[in-house]
Amino acid sequence: MASASEKAAISAPGHGGLDWLLLAAAVAALVAAGVAVLVLDRLQPESGPAITLPGWRPRWPRLSPFVGALTAVPLLTRRATRRSRPYDGEAAAELAPALEPQPLATELVEAPAAPAAADDGRLAEATAAFALATRLEREHDLHGAQDAYRRADELGHSDAAFNLGGILSERGDFEGAQALYRRADELGHAAGAFNLGVLLEHQNDLAAAETAYRRSDERGNALAAFNLGVLLHNQGDFAGAEAAYRRADERGDAGGAYSLGNVLAEKGDLAGAECAFLRADARGHAAGAFNLGVLLEERGDLASAEAAYRRAHEGDHGEVADMARAALVELGYRR
Repeated sequence: MASASEKAAISAPGHGGLDWLLLAAAVAALVAAGVAVLVLDRLQPESGPAITLPGWRPRWPRLSPFVGALTAVPLLTRRATRRSRPYDGEAAAELAPALEPQPLATELVEAPAAPAAADDGRLAEATAAFALATRLEREHDLHGAQDAYRRADELGHSDAAFNLGGILSERGDFEGAQALYRRADELGHAAGAFNLGVLLEHQNDLAAAETAYRRSDERGNALAAFNLGVLLHNQGDFAGAEAAYRRADERGDAGGAYSLGNVLAEKGDLAGAECAFLRADARGHAAGAFNLGVLLEERGDLASAEAAYRRAHEGDHGEVADMARAALVELGYRR
């Protein structure tokens, strides 16, 4: 009769427990060998002497995280204009924080025809009220500035409506700001139309936002062209987005040049993409510098690629800087 310990032993029919132990050891050895082969294979570079950093997608795919990372520009910051006239909207480059001198900076939007001599006094009063408002704002008398802007706005001064809208938006009164930006837009103010579009987009009224951006874009506003491009891109209208980004780029907008570069890269126009990224980089766009580095590295210009990655690293303190730092490390392995 078998003992209790003999009953507890597990063995294959007709074989001893030692045979099973040997079989298990052989299987474990095979699994370990397979894992070693996979690890060695992963450590081999895809081509050339480059060593891929853990989690890093080599070469061309570096562009892809940025292709869809499009965000619209927020409200334009108010600032007093150098000159203004009643019923006259300043061009976008006069009001937007310029990234570089813009070719449209001295152009003025056509003003609606002002009534003849009968309204000369009204126009002079609006101009004087606006001048007073800007002076009071510089002196930090915001209450007095608001009253003067409101008086100029009531007399039809588009810049006054825009600046007053800025004061209200800074206080969180977006409903009141929207009404003022709409009034500035109706008077031909490019930045007023742009800010109206931003508020409408935040309300998810994308059709009305697109229309406002188009009006601002038609008046020469580079940021409106960029935001319009973002909307069209998100809607799948890539041809329209490319045209809008191109207009923003031609007006000196760094984001427009960067986004145009991404669109061209997706289409396979790497020469055009490189030129666009170069313009974005020259305007201080860190992601543009990074993507320029990618393309330069792809075509073997490692010295220029390193310089571009360094500009990207120095120009950003977030994800782009981290990616540029990793790219520089990887590039060091290749050189």
